[in-house]
Formats: sequence, structure tokens, C-alpha cells
Amino acid sequence: MSQSSNVPASTQDSFLSRRPPNPSKKALAMAALRFFVALSAALSLSFVFHDEKVGGFACLACFMALLSDDKNSLSSRLLGLLLTFLCVMFSAWLGYVLKDLPHGKWLILGLCVFGSALLPFVEQFWWLLGKYSLIFLLISLFDFTPTESAVIGYSAGFALSGVVIIVDHYLWRADNLGRRPMDQLKEFIGGTRNPLFFAVISAIIVVFSLWSAQLFHFMQPAWVGMSVIYLLNTRVSMGFKRSYQRIFGTLFGYLLVVAIFPYANHYAFLGILIVLSGMLIPVFLPTNYLFANTAITAFILFALDWLLLAYGGDGYMIAWRLIDTIYGVICSLLGLLLIKVSFALQKRC
Repeated sequence: MSQSSNVPASTQDSFLSRRPPNPSKKALAMAALRFFVALSAALSLSFVFHDEKVGGFACLACFMALLSDDKNSLSSRLLGLLLTFLCVMFSAWLGYVLKDLPHGKWLILGLCVFGSALLPFVEQFWWLLGKYSLIFLLISLFDFTPTESAVIGYSAGFALSGVVIIVDHYLWRADNLGRRPMDQLKEFIGGTRNPLFFAVISAIIVVFSLWSAQLFHFMQPAWVGMSVIYLLNTRVSMGFKRSYQRIFGTLFGYLLVVAIFPYANHYAFLGILIVLSGMLIPVFLPTNYLFANTAITAFILFALDWLLLAYGGDGYMIAWRLIDTIYGVICSLLGLLLIKVSFALQKRC
């Protein structure tokens, strides 16, 4: 029994392994439609602002906003959207402020990872919000200084997602599958959370991966940390099958992008790939976890390739992503091994 929970272990296993009902075919089709409309509109912002970078950042914002959408009441959906936007913007600002603190940033980062890792998958909105915030914190801390294009793109992307959610609520809505963020938060406060040892191990592995990536002069240490944050799945009570599916799905998605990348040197082709891979995410997420992670990885990499093209980069940049991703996978496997051992020791006690 974890010290972090006030409920019996059997009850904790029950709510941690609870799965949402399978959505209907109509609900899956409407989810794909939401992504299609939002991503297409986001890419069109490149023409509105005469800046392809704005369109690329807007796509990433739409992805985050729609993936964390609880699909409950309209007020709940819009509140969640606003909260997500404010949290990721604050995280980016915090990373920028802490960038020059040599030791303090590691402590704050470790504490943020620890807190995020306490959130179980059943509190999906907060689980995703924790990951989004950590990723923005990492990017600002180690690799990227926020630019005007990034601020405009993310702001416009979240605004577009809000419009899509409103239209969806009145015209396209199929099923009411989600739970409100406030209800999820009440469960977390009431004791629905991951064990303390999971949070401690997660914090140690993320900090270690970033520190070692800097020590060995990786080109993008934050990419290693982001890979670990993404791959260390907190739905651990369902066993480690999903964690391995997430790892293999990430690698499959990466290899798919590597195979296509030499031909994806035009915005039109990249835009089609971004929209298609994005539409597959909500279709596969509740039905095939391996394919869902393949689609998520492909979408993110295609969106980053769009930004790479906008910033004037070249194909060489994809090489460090592969190296950094593989190292992130190695660190994640180390973390999963430690977590697995900890679970085994806990059961013996």
C-alpha cells in the first residue's frame, strides 16, 4: 500500500486500472473530424500571418488542446482549454527565468516531475496537463527561447481549438465520454494517485537523463528528457505492457518519419502528413495503443519537420532526434526496471 494514498490497495488498483467506455464509430469519426478541422485551420494561419512558423506552432497547440479535451459540458471543456493554455505558457516563462540558475533549475525540475508523476492516468486531463507543462519547462530551460512566432502560434492554436470545441458541442457531438477536470481533481485530492516510489524514480530518471545528455554533449538534451517524460507511462497498475507499447510505438513512428523525410521537403506534402497523422490519433487512442503512439510520434515529428523547414534547417537535424530518442528509450527502460523491482518489493511487504 502506498503512503500517498488513503484508500485500500485493492481500491487503488481498481481506479488506476479503470478504463473509459469504448467510443462508438460515430464518436471516433467526430473526433477525427475535430482534428481535421483544427489542424487544417492551424496550417492556414501560415498564409494569414505570412509566417510558416506560426502554422507549425498552432498545429502543436491544437494537438495538445484536443487531446486533453474532456468532452463533457461546454463550460468544462473551455475551462480545461484555458487552464491548459495558461499552464503551458507559465511553464515556458518559468523555464526562461530559471535558465541561468545552475543548480536551482535541477531542484525545481525534479520537484515538478515528482508532482506530475503522482497523477495517475485515470485523471487524464491533469495527467496530460502535467506532461505538457513539463515539456514546455524543459524546452525553455535547455533548448528554446520563446519567440514572437511561437507565442502567436500557440495562442492562435488554442483559440482555434476553442472554436472547434464550441462547434463540436452544438453540431458534431456524438458521445459524452469524459469526466470534468474538477471531478478528476477531487479524486486526486481524495487519494487517487500513484505511489510515492513511482514519483521518486520518475524524477530521478528524468533528471539523470537530462544531466547525462548534457554531460555527453547531446545536441538537444531536452529531447532526451521529453522522451523519458513521454515514455514513462503512469498507467502502471495495468502492467507494463502499455509502457512497452508506448516505447515500440514511438520507435515505429520515428522510423516511419525517417523513411518519408527525404520526400517531405515541401509545405504542401508536410501539411497533408500532419493532418492525416493527427486524424489517426483520436481513432487509435481508445482502440489500439501501439498504433496510437505511432501516430502521435509521427504527428509530432512531421510538425517539427514543418518548423525545421520554416527555420531553414536541413535533413541532418533528424539524425540527432533519432540518437536522442534512442537514449531516451534506454533511460526509460532503466526507469521501468526500477519501478518493476519496486512494485515486486512492495508486494512482498
